[in-house]
Amino acid sequence: VLILLAVLPVLAQSGMELSVINETTGQPAEGVVLRLLNDAIGFQQQAVTNEQGKVRFPALSTAGAYRVVTDGGSLYQPYAEAFRLKR
Repeated sequence: VLILLAVLPVLAQSGMELSVINETTGQPAEGVVLRLLNDAIGFQQQAVTNEQGKVRFPALSTAGAYRVVTDGGSLYQPYAEAFRLKR
């Protein structure tokens, strides 16, 4: 399963939409728990993918680097290890 991301700019902050796709079938993965972490600012937020395999994290700080983790072990791998948001 592959986790994709899109950054959505929102004034002085940014939002992010993540998609979880099954690499074998190409279908969205519903019900996957994703945690978005930013150790530099002590941020942690959790969300569950919808029927389209998507989850949105609105109004995020542009400080520090973010990473995505799941409780799915090696079944779910992020497309990027860590990333920064820009305004």
